[in-house]
Amino acid sequence: MTDCVKSLGNESDFELGKLEGVFVEKSLVLLLGSIFLASVSLAGCNGSPQQAEGVSKEASSAAPSTKEPEVPPEPVTLVFYVARGDLPDEEFEAYFVKPVKKKYPHITLKLVRAGTGTQLQDMVAAGEQMDIIYNSQGGWSALLDTKLPADITELMKTEKVETSRFDPVAMGWLQGQGTPGQLLGLPFTLNGSALFYNKDIFDKFGVGYPTDHMTWDEVINLGKRVARTDGSVKYRPLLTPGLDKFASQLTPSYTDPKTDAPLLDSEKWKKAGTYLQNIYSLPNNDEIVPVTQYFKDQIVAMYAGVSVYYVDQMKQMNKAGTTFNWGMVTYPDFPERTGKAMPLDAQSLILSSTSKYKKQAFAVMAVATSEEVQREMNREGRIPGLNKPEWRSEYSSNLPFLKGKNLESIFKLEASVADRGKYYDDVVKFVDQAQRKIIGGTDVNTVLREANDAAAQAIRAKKKQ
Repeated sequence: MTDCVKSLGNESDFELGKLEGVFVEKSLVLLLGSIFLASVSLAGCNGSPQQAEGVSKEASSAAPSTKEPEVPPEPVTLVFYVARGDLPDEEFEAYFVKPVKKKYPHITLKLVRAGTGTQLQDMVAAGEQMDIIYNSQGGWSALLDTKLPADITELMKTEKVETSRFDPVAMGWLQGQGTPGQLLGLPFTLNGSALFYNKDIFDKFGVGYPTDHMTWDEVINLGKRVARTDGSVKYRPLLTPGLDKFASQLTPSYTDPKTDAPLLDSEKWKKAGTYLQNIYSLPNNDEIVPVTQYFKDQIVAMYAGVSVYYVDQMKQMNKAGTTFNWGMVTYPDFPERTGKAMPLDAQSLILSSTSKYKKQAFAVMAVATSEEVQREMNREGRIPGLNKPEWRSEYSSNLPFLKGKNLESIFKLEASVADRGKYYDDVVKFVDQAQRKIIGGTDVNTVLREANDAAAQAIRAKKKQ
C-alpha cells in the first residue's frame, strides 16, 4: 500500500500546514484531485486484476465505436446458361440456388437453357449475358469457337482452389482444352456407364441375366435369346447409344491433330460400325428406338447407357409408381479394351469470358464443387466431380429404390478418354448420318468413306470462313 501512495508523491506534499497565501485555494483543488487519484490507484492495487480489467472493459464498451459499419455487397444477378448436359430444375435448385443463397445472399442465379432462340450461337449473336456455362464434353468444340471459356488459373490460385481435389481424368481432359497452362472449367458431375436390363423379360423367357464383365460379343449372343415375339408384342433385345458414343469406347480420332484431315474411315471406326450393324441386325432390333420403349413400354430387354440419365428416369418412375424389376451390370467391353468403359462425360462449369462478374461467378462454381454440395449430390445418384473414391459406398444412399442394386458396376471399369479434336462438331454430324445407313444395312466401309469425304469438305469450307 505504501508503494502505491509513493507512486503518487511524498506524504509531506499533502500537509495542509505548508499551504499558505493565495495558493491555498489552488492547492486544495490539487490536493482533492490527488486524493481521488490515490483512491482509484489504491483500489487497483488492493483489487484483483480481473476487477481492474472489468472497469477497463466497461469504459471501453461505453465509448462510441469509431469502426466504419460494414457495407453489404451489392446485389447481383448471374445468368447460368445450360448449353448441353443433364441438369433438371430440381437439381439446379438443390445444388446451385440454395447453397449459393445460403453463403452469398446477394447473389441471384437466373437459369437459361439452350432452346429455340437461345442456342449458343443465338446468345452470342445477341450479346446476351452469360456468366456461368454448363456444358457436357460433346459440346466443347462449338464452345471453343465462341472463345467464351475463360481461363480460371489465376482465380484458382487467389481463391485457393486446388486442382488435385477433382477427378484426375476429368480434370486432365479440361486442362487439355485450352493452351498449355490454361484451365477452362471445373468438373461438376460425371456420367458413368452400365448395362441395364429388364429382369421381367429375362424371367418371361427363362433366360439367365447378364453378368459383370461381359464382352459385346457375349451380350449380342445373349440378345438373340430374348429377341422374342409374344402375341402382338415384339421384345427388342438391346438398345445402345448411337455410333458416336458407341465408338467412343474404342477411342477413335475424329481428325488428324497435325493436318486436321478427318479420320472417319479408320479401323476403329470400321470396327464400331460393324458391331453396331450386328446389334441392329438382331431379330426385332432394326433401329435405335426411343428409350421410352425400355422405361415406359418395357419391351427392350437390355439398355447400354449412362448412369445419370438412368437414375433420373428411375426417380421419375418411382414417384409415379410405374417401376419394374430391373438389374445392372458393367458396361460391355471389347477384347482389346478389356476393363474400359465409355469415356467419362464430365458435365463442367465454365466461367464466361464476357461476364462482368467473374469473381462472383467463380464463387458460385466454388460452392457447387464444395465437399458439402458434392457429397449430397453423390448420395442422390450423381457421380461427383471431386476425386472422392471413398464416397462410393454412399452413392445413391438417399434413394431407397436403388437399394440392393449392383451400383458398384458403374465403378468397376476404367473410363476411356475421348479424342474428339477441335473439329468435332463439324465432323460428328456426318457420323450421325453414317449411323442411319449402317443400321439400314449398307456396307460399313463404303458408308464411312463417304462420311469421311463429306467431313473433309466441311472442314475445308470452315477454314475459308
